[in-house]
Amino acid sequence: MVAFEEGLQQSKWALFIITPEWKETLCLKYILANLSANEDYLMTDINNADAHHWNTRYQAEGKQWLRHKPKQLLVDYAGLLPTDAKVLDSAAGVGVNALFLAQRGMQVYALDVSWVGLNLAKMRFREQGLVLDSAVVDLSNPWLPSQYFDAVLNISFLERATFPVYQQTLKPGGILIFEAFAGDGEDV
Repeated sequence: MVAFEEGLQQSKWALFIITPEWKETLCLKYILANLSANEDYLMTDINNADAHHWNTRYQAEGKQWLRHKPKQLLVDYAGLLPTDAKVLDSAAGVGVNALFLAQRGMQVYALDVSWVGLNLAKMRFREQGLVLDSAVVDLSNPWLPSQYFDAVLNISFLERATFPVYQQTLKPGGILIFEAFAGDGEDV
C-alpha cells in the first residue's frame, strides 16, 4: 500500500500488480486523494442548492459547528465497532462524528456536499494529529466500493437513493448507524 501511494505521489503513471483484495482499497484511496486534493473540484464541481446552502452556512458559522459534540446515538453504539473499523461518514459536515471515531482508532472516510465543512473537518483532524480521508460528493448518487466498510454512519441526512448503496458497501455483518430528520411527518 505504501509503495502504491508513494508511486502516485512521484509520477502520474505507474505500473503496479494489484491483488484483488487491494483493488477496491486502492481505488477508493486514489479517488478520495485526488478529489480532496483538487481545489478546483472542491469549489466548483458540486453546484447545487444543498452545496450552496451548506457552504454558506459553514462559512458564516464554521467555528460554532466545531463546538458540537458527537451525536448521542453514535456514542451509545460506537462500542459495537471494532477499534480498527473502516467507517464511512456520509454527510459528514464538519466531521464531529468522524473525529469521535478516529480518536478511538477507526479509519474514517468522510463524504459531504460541502467543501467548506470538509475543510473545517480536516483542520480539526490535523490539530489532533489525525488524518481524514474525504471527498466532496453529491450524495444523491454516490459510488462506493462493494463490501468495503465495517460501518456506515448517516446522521441528519435523508436520501433514499443511498440505502442500496450503503447495503452494498457494507461488509457482511457490517453496521449502519442511521439518524435522520423526517421533516413534517414524512414516512421514512
